[in-house]
Amino acid sequence: MKATASAVNQIYEDFVKVHGVLLAASGLPQPLHRKLFQKLRADAFDGGNYFQVEPVENGRQRRLVLTADFMGKESDVFLVDHAWTFRLSDAYKQLQEVPGLADRMAALMCVDLDLNSEAGEEDDWK
Repeated sequence: MKATASAVNQIYEDFVKVHGVLLAASGLPQPLHRKLFQKLRADAFDGGNYFQVEPVENGRQRRLVLTADFMGKESDVFLVDHAWTFRLSDAYKQLQEVPGLADRMAALMCVDLDLNSEAGEEDDWK
């Protein structure tokens, strides 16, 4: 069932009432509050239409590059899905034990996954 414009406006007003303090504290310009609301409502992770992760330093690092021809200042807001949150001391163990995590991170970072690496490489994570 599709919500009417007035129902969506009421939902937006409720969103601002609940999150207004956080929106102001975040520094997000007020004109982008409605755009954020719309993207959250639609689960719109559209950053890939504007940015690309590019390998640098012979593939050892990554940088975010704007691929859009133009993007005006304060013209858009983007949702970011946390790929993985970890403590450095736990990272290697999590990569080994969490199903699919190593594959997902390798694909995200554009690296080849070598599950048969030398056991001594574990020390590099500590």
